[in-house]
Amino acid sequence: MRTFKDNAETAWTLTVDPFDVKRIQAALGYNLLDLRLSDEALTAWMADPMRMVDTLWLLVSEQAQQQNVTEAEFGRRLRGRLFEAGLALLEELTDFFPLQSQRDELKARLALQLKGMEVEHSTAAWMADRFRTALAASTSSATASSSPESAESVPAG
Repeated sequence: MRTFKDNAETAWTLTVDPFDVKRIQAALGYNLLDLRLSDEALTAWMADPMRMVDTLWLLVSEQAQQQNVTEAEFGRRLRGRLFEAGLALLEELTDFFPLQSQRDELKARLALQLKGMEVEHSTAAWMADRFRTALAASTSSATASSSPESAESVPAG
């Protein structure tokens, strides 16, 4: 599970399971798992803030209902925080895959994607370093199974 905070300082918890993948496919018309397989899919997803918000909404809508937060309000609360929320989702997605090699592939793809982004954002460099470090740790030891820290611990930037 990964968490991120919105502008109201509400912490949202993300989990990705097979039902979520199916629900996202039905509602938004894309397979979340394709982000592991294609640089183009990952680039398109990261460049589409509406798709990111819609995906995040589907994953936290039950939490939002409990807190009386509407979809529109949720989207507004992500203003300026969407990047961190999207990275929390991508981190959570890496843990979805059962094989370490699949997790490593997505981590490497994310590290390259973040490094290649021309974004003046301290979190992008920090997250790219985290993914590269996690990948190096997991490939250097066959028994390494630690996952990256939660996005909640992203340094203020």
